[in-house]
Amino acid sequence: VSICMTPAIQQVINAVLFKNKNDDGIHWAKYYTPFSVAGFALTITAICFKSYKGSITYYKQQIECAINEWESGICKMNVFKKHEYAVVFRSHLASLDEFKNITTLIGLLMKLLQQVYSNG
Repeated sequence: VSICMTPAIQQVINAVLFKNKNDDGIHWAKYYTPFSVAGFALTITAICFKSYKGSITYYKQQIECAINEWESGICKMNVFKKHEYAVVFRSHLASLDEFKNITTLIGLLMKLLQQVYSNG
């Protein structure tokens, strides 16, 4: 859950949707309030990846797509490809659904998603 609170997530969302007062996040507020679970999962997919070690799942706060750009030691533009990251996206979506179910009584996920929009 702490990975969901990293400033990198908000920075990516702001850069994509809230660059200025005419950007999509502002112009289409009714579609972004609260921020969607799928949009949040996609953002998490872009800035982190899920690793498995035995039966223990843990998150590493790394920008997988960006790190892959330096794989050879020389920076090569890496395109965020649907087929390469779809499994990671679905995993994050499932984790967010589980998080929502666990925190239903206090509505934590919805509060988080509302905060993401408000901070945008």
